[in-house]
Amino acid sequence: MPVSSEMNSVVQGIFRLVFDSSNPRSLARWFRKRRLRYILRTLEPDLNSLVLDVGSDGSFFLQLWPHADRVVCLDNQFRPQTGGRAGVAVQADVRALPFKNGSIDIIANSVLEHVGPLEEQTKAAAEIRRAGKSYFVQVPYLYFPIDPHFFTIPYFQLLPERWQRRICSRIAVGFVPKGGFLPVNYLTVPQFSALFPEARIVRERFLFLTKSLYAAKRKDKKSK
Repeated sequence: MPVSSEMNSVVQGIFRLVFDSSNPRSLARWFRKRRLRYILRTLEPDLNSLVLDVGSDGSFFLQLWPHADRVVCLDNQFRPQTGGRAGVAVQADVRALPFKNGSIDIIANSVLEHVGPLEEQTKAAAEIRRAGKSYFVQVPYLYFPIDPHFFTIPYFQLLPERWQRRICSRIAVGFVPKGGFLPVNYLTVPQFSALFPEARIVRERFLFLTKSLYAAKRKDKKSK
């Protein structure tokens, strides 16, 4: 095995310990737990709150949410639930949610960067705002040194796409295997704020640097 391949394997192994959310001791899992605590504290769900986890196989909310029987996992492709607890799986597109206006107590989304370009993200945001009484949306911050998708190469996300594709054709990058490619559509803070105008925009920080952005909206007190 070439030295460069060995080094890349070692780096991937180390960083998977940090970014692999399936590892209960990983930094990624710690961030997820912190986000859940933020949701519980900010959105104030109760025992009857219906939660829609968008883009999920159940690995987040079904493992960490205290009331798994009130969790609906939604993705545009069928994904067997890996949470190990009872929940409901729905196959649908976040840009056309099959739910009535305000019928979901909490909508959680951490995959907005994978929906498509800004036009498609705008559709998804509108659907989240329409169907959810409250919501929590998290996206990675473009200028954080280590991107969660391409974590083996710092600032990889800032490279031109043609350079990214060229590198990915030669080596594995983060969770992207050699020869593969993962389109990620980042949002600036103003763009993210414009998608969720009634939400509170929060910067998630790590070592004093902005790592992610949250958009959190509490349920209207008049809503039942």
